[in-house]
Amino acid sequence: MTTLVERAYPNDDWRRRLIDQPSDREALYGFVNHLYGRHRSGKIGPWVDRALAAITQTLDPLWIDTVAAERGFSAGIMPTACAVLGYPVQTPSNLILVNTFPRVPTLPLEVALIRLLRVQRGGLHVHGELRTTAFDPVQARLDLQSGRLVRGHVAAGLRLRSAMNLLRLRPVLIVRDIFDTLASYVGDGYHIALGHRFDLLDRTAQRRILLLRNAVDLVDFYASWSVLAKLNPRLLRVDVYEEIVGDWAGYTQRILQERGAKADRALVETAMQGAPIAPPVQSHGFTAEEKALVRELYAQYPTVDFTRIDQEYRD
Repeated sequence: MTTLVERAYPNDDWRRRLIDQPSDREALYGFVNHLYGRHRSGKIGPWVDRALAAITQTLDPLWIDTVAAERGFSAGIMPTACAVLGYPVQTPSNLILVNTFPRVPTLPLEVALIRLLRVQRGGLHVHGELRTTAFDPVQARLDLQSGRLVRGHVAAGLRLRSAMNLLRLRPVLIVRDIFDTLASYVGDGYHIALGHRFDLLDRTAQRRILLLRNAVDLVDFYASWSVLAKLNPRLLRVDVYEEIVGDWAGYTQRILQERGAKADRALVETAMQGAPIAPPVQSHGFTAEEKALVRELYAQYPTVDFTRIDQEYRD
């Protein structure tokens, strides 16, 4: 009697190899990639899940991240994939990811969510790093658990997209005017690695370096999430700080409702008490030349509308 796999793929080399040797990792990779190419994975998810479970210790984490981020796994395979990457096997509850431009002052939102949902703080970056916008898998495994509000400033890279799909996360995404954000860095001290001596440079050189370093991160962040939001607007939306700062209570209510929690406005406002609201940002004072330098980066993303974070821009 032939199996479902044999009936569906009678001439498939990967299938035959796996029947002879279930722990053949190369054959499993090829077979799963082939299935996703044929859009048939859902019909044999349990069978592939058993194959994955049989070789859990030898699976390549990058391969799992890639499949999870780009195509997704069937429900039956999700626990095994999560286990290999070190994420909770069960979908976490009360887990909120607040992912923003650096220095977006979201304290009223965070304080209210922490108090109303009784969650703890967590992060996506290496704790104690003086400057990083990189996704840190070790920190993510520690903090992407039930009962956490996790903060990050991470572009939609492969490993974060994988974590979102595996854990069924819908992040809160907030950006702000790119030049106001860049202005918050001008004049700051800086440290990257051993041998880095930012303080030896003159003020003009420091300003240009701060502009270039941070502009790259901000443009990549905004563009990566904008592309995903355009592909799936029901699951993702990118909010603009300037549009929500005047009504943190209303915004917090929306975030709670999207996650199935109810809280009336009075309760939200009470939860926000004591959380300072940042004053308006002063004029950033960038020259036309400096603005043009930043806008050159936009050309990398021809389908992205940058006017949401740069209202003066006209492509």
